[in-house]
Amino acid sequence: MISGDVQGLNPDFIPLVVDSGKGSGTAEYEFSIPEDGLYVLFSVYASVESRPTNIFIDNKIIKSDGLKKITGGSVVSDTVVFKELEIYLAKGSHRLKIFRDGFIPHIHGFIFTKENDDIHESIVQLHAGDLEIGKHSSLKIIIFPPELKRDHFTDDLRMKYDTLRAGIYPYKKENNKHFNFSDGIVSQSKTESIYLYGDTSEVHRWGVNLDEIDFYKQSEKLKYCVVNKIGCRAIIGVRRTNFYRLGRILRYVNETREIDTDKKQNDFNLKPLKNVRKRFNKYLTGLSKKVSIDAVVFHIVDKKLDDLLMCIEHTVRRRGYKEKELLRALGPVCKDVFIGPRLVLLNLCGLCNTDCVYCRKYSPFLDKEYRKGGMKGKQVLDLDVIKKVLSNARKMKVENILLVGEGEPTIYPQFMELIKAIKKCGFKFNISTNGMLLDKYAKLLASGSCESVTVSMSFASPGTFNKYILIQICLTLLLLKKT
Repeated sequence: MISGDVQGLNPDFIPLVVDSGKGSGTAEYEFSIPEDGLYVLFSVYASVESRPTNIFIDNKIIKSDGLKKITGGSVVSDTVVFKELEIYLAKGSHRLKIFRDGFIPHIHGFIFTKENDDIHESIVQLHAGDLEIGKHSSLKIIIFPPELKRDHFTDDLRMKYDTLRAGIYPYKKENNKHFNFSDGIVSQSKTESIYLYGDTSEVHRWGVNLDEIDFYKQSEKLKYCVVNKIGCRAIIGVRRTNFYRLGRILRYVNETREIDTDKKQNDFNLKPLKNVRKRFNKYLTGLSKKVSIDAVVFHIVDKKLDDLLMCIEHTVRRRGYKEKELLRALGPVCKDVFIGPRLVLLNLCGLCNTDCVYCRKYSPFLDKEYRKGGMKGKQVLDLDVIKKVLSNARKMKVENILLVGEGEPTIYPQFMELIKAIKKCGFKFNISTNGMLLDKYAKLLASGSCESVTVSMSFASPGTFNKYILIQICLTLLLLKKT
């Protein structure tokens, strides 16, 4: 029997146990174990958001964050099977209890089994909805609310339940790399499964151990099913590397199926980053409702996705938070680019007005032919090309331009026009120079957009360095002050 304050029979959520909007819930189940041994507990539930729930066995808390995964919806068609824990149980009667001080997941049932590699039959039986609580077959123990037995439904509800049940995708272990045993569900046995993690091979590969070829295999399988009119379902694995581009993946699936698709189906917009977790859960729920569960299913297969979204929200609330820096940090995590780099380095020219002994290009100690070869050609960036780079950099939210290079930046033939172009685009810039032409451009550099001037002052020995460095610094400072 079930005890507690949850509601077992709700026409809106047949056949799920929900808390009916009370915001908290407790449910207790009785079951029996046929023999001593180590058992695995599986949960079957639907949840539109993460709802960590306490799991008790025989009045002892076994897990404080059970049933916490997101399935993308709250009705029976959104139910997913998850491995919760392993526990040693003695033969005899036991009690399983769940409690959460907050909205509980919508629970379909639980399964204890010793046979980790084959629980498919148990879940099919569970979905049949006509098992007595605690009834077991072999070493599989099915825990299912008795008041939700199919015989208790009205004709309308029975028809609704049978329709929904057809859309539930029972767990079936398959020898492939797409969904791990603990990650949940795959598909009905009569339907071909197409596993996708992206709309391109570059995105898809992050879900299949960098196997880009797998994307083309899955795509060809989908096309084959379409051409030969074979029933198939696209299972889209939601990960850190694609949660913001699910609209594109869905469009790719529909276009491959030759189905009219909503060209305006938007991807999830990361910004504003505040409340990103709540917004994504709402987005995924809405997206799931737009597709037939017989054609497309979204599965969150990345255990760290929810942690990432919570981390983003936490960072946004911190003092001194900078959105651009956070977006740059998310790039490597999500294997994508959300914003341009903080600075762009321009190697203006390969020309120089000195021949420092340590230079890899102009040192007098280099082989003459090598040195002569290094001085051939124009060796300067075209100003029109630089202007296009600056324009694109501004669109990408780049903040700073660094003028350096294998030569001396200040002898760039159009140096003054370049600085004006940088200022026009609104950039700050930094420059590394040997300082020999600072008197010529000091006024220009001191006009406001230049953040720093790094002057290279090199000497042949520690003795000459100590002797002349202070003089060099004083002369440079005097020059800048005078300007």
